[in-house]
Amino acid sequence: MESPTTKRDLLERLVAAYQCCRDCGDKYGSYPAHTGANWSDTCDVCGVDAVVTETRYYGYLYKGIRLLKNFK
Repeated sequence: MESPTTKRDLLERLVAAYQCCRDCGDKYGSYPAHTGANWSDTCDVCGVDAVVTETRYYGYLYKGIRLLKNFK
């Protein structure tokens, strides 16, 4: 799967994401003191097969969503 090519595409992926890898979670969300279950699957944001967890453990990726909405 290709990386998002536009800010709009990325914003849509962040809003719709249920699970994400740690790289995307750290980049677009806030890392919590604890995380829930982890499993191997495809990241809903970047499309890479990796260890993922629910986006709720990264603040639902709100940091990235807010930044992208401000730069529309």
